[in-house]
Amino acid sequence: MAYRPRHFALNFFALRTLVINGKTYLQTQENLCQRGNELAIILLKVKLQHKEKNRLTLSAKATEQQGPVLDLLKRAMFDRLLSIRSLVFLDFYMHSEAYMFHALTDKPPVNISPVKPVLDYLEDAARFQGNVAAFGSRVMVQQRKFSVVTCGDAVSTSSLRDRLLKNESVFVSLDPEDAMFAGFSRIRVSKARCYLEGVSVAPNLDATGENAGIRLLLKTSGRFYDISLPGRKVGAAPFNAYVGDARALLFEYSVEDRSIICDGEYGQNLDYTKHSPLTEWELSIAAGGLQARDLDFTDLKGIRMEFWCDITLKI
Repeated sequence: MAYRPRHFALNFFALRTLVINGKTYLQTQENLCQRGNELAIILLKVKLQHKEKNRLTLSAKATEQQGPVLDLLKRAMFDRLLSIRSLVFLDFYMHSEAYMFHALTDKPPVNISPVKPVLDYLEDAARFQGNVAAFGSRVMVQQRKFSVVTCGDAVSTSSLRDRLLKNESVFVSLDPEDAMFAGFSRIRVSKARCYLEGVSVAPNLDATGENAGIRLLLKTSGRFYDISLPGRKVGAAPFNAYVGDARALLFEYSVEDRSIICDGEYGQNLDYTKHSPLTEWELSIAAGGLQARDLDFTDLKGIRMEFWCDITLKI
């Protein structure tokens, strides 16, 4: 039999497309069965609705003639509607409070009421989005690190050493009128670090690497301040006072080489969840790492606190 390249090419092409054609045929059959099943369900539902039409009509007429039952149904529907409106009201209230803290304003962006029409709620949602976008376009946010070396309320290094050796807390207050915050407003902290300046591992202790790590627990009170944005009216308070939730975070570093083991970075990265560092900070040595008795306080200079913050210039 003579060799025919053309017939061989046609047969080879048919073999290659046979599997694809078969898959296409099966997929088509599957789609037809699925659509047929959906159509059958819809037709069955329509048939049942027509079949029960007389029963539903009689039930509605019987309910209409019974005043107490009809009144109960009306009250139930009203309570359901009122509960939904209450949830929407609470949702808008939380959004309003978050925006006021985010934008440092004492005026809510919308008038909140639990009995507003639905269209007014839609208008309020659009106004919320517009205000947030407008604030983001007007206010320029930059990042800056603030650093301070202090003994806190211990006053002196010797008193600070004694407090730490007794496992007592040291309190450090950041004042919004401090010179390092001059020219800045709307200060929001995203990361905090703390070091015992001048401290080293005790000579009789063999600790290296992570074994030389010390865990410092940083806590904040529920009261904090923030500096007002520029452009406020004359006579307005330069600071805003807030009451919120107390927070705590852990910062761990190696006393030997100051390498960071656990960074003090907040998990909340949203703008309206960041709070101000202008508050009272409580510092203590946490369990699990080196303790005060394992340290040499001969060259203690104080507590170095570093804060990475979002700031806005006062210009």
